[in-house]
Amino acid sequence: MKKTLLLVAVALFVSSTAFSQFKFGAGVTAGTKAGIKYDTKEEMKIGFGLNLKGVYNLSDDFALGFGASYFLPTKYTVDDVETKMKNNLVFNVDAMYYLMNEDDTKIYGLGGLNWNTYKKMMGTTEASHDKFGWEVGGGVEFGKFFVEAKYDGNKLTEQVVATVGYYF
Repeated sequence: MKKTLLLVAVALFVSSTAFSQFKFGAGVTAGTKAGIKYDTKEEMKIGFGLNLKGVYNLSDDFALGFGASYFLPTKYTVDDVETKMKNNLVFNVDAMYYLMNEDDTKIYGLGGLNWNTYKKMMGTTEASHDKFGWEVGGGVEFGKFFVEAKYDGNKLTEQVVATVGYYF
């Protein structure tokens, strides 16, 4: 899995130098429920992870964004059963509309689809969950830096996700 992600990242980076309408970046992300860490009421807590993002500019006003977020594994206990959350991945594709598109500053809105998949180990029982969902949000780009926030309507997590990153 790590080798595949590395190969994809290298391929996207090489292609970004060949095509000026494409850019690739990476960053850190936080999700309000991505940690899937339960308290006694089984409410999910904030989780942190890594993000890969690509943007293909269709015109000065429209772009297609795509990416993947990997949330770091967590451990928690519910009713004296240790649970380990692992392999929490979210893949997304977004349509982006630039509300402001100046040289070094861009503001955009976005809407799109995502797919969330994760595995958890509850004691000796392993469970996997996969679900398609939707998302809506926006972001700002300052030169090569970007900040993005979106609401993830996926029924597995249904959360707010914030990402800070850098385009290569």
